[in-house]
Amino acid sequence: SAIPAPTGDIILTITGKIGTTNQGSSIVMDRNLIESAGQIEYKVTDPFEDKVFTYRGPLMTDLLGLWQVSDTAKTATFTALDDYVKDIPVTELQNYPVIFALQQDGQYLPVANRGPAMLVFPYDNYKFDPAVFNDYWVWQIKSIEFK
Repeated sequence: SAIPAPTGDIILTITGKIGTTNQGSSIVMDRNLIESAGQIEYKVTDPFEDKVFTYRGPLMTDLLGLWQVSDTAKTATFTALDDYVKDIPVTELQNYPVIFALQQDGQYLPVANRGPAMLVFPYDNYKFDPAVFNDYWVWQIKSIEFK
C-alpha cells in the first residue's frame, strides 16, 4: 500500500533500495506518518547518560516493512542533522527490537536533545558490544539510505 504524503513538517527522508515512494524516488515522512507504523515503548539504560529512560516509537522492523526495503539491501546509511553519518548493517535492524524513538520519558525529543528521532537498541535485554553498537545510537536522524 502506498505511503500517503505528509501533512506536517517533513522530518525524515528515505531513499535507496525501497519498494514504495511518496515523493519522486523517495519517501518523506512527518511525525504522524512515522507514528502510524506502530508504537512501542520500553525502558533502557542509555549508554551515554548511564540513566534509564522510557523510549517510544515504532520498531525498525515495522518501518523496514512499511518502506518495503529490498532483501538485497545490506546497509542502512543514517545521516543526522549535524551531518554525522553511520552505516548500520540492515541485519542488525532486523535481528533486534530497535526503536526509531520519537519520545523519551513521554516527551517528544527536541532537536536540542537528540531529536527529532534517534535509534535505541535494547541494551538491557541483549548483549551488545558497546565498542560497535554505541555508534549505532544515531540521533537527530534526518535521512536513511538503503544500499
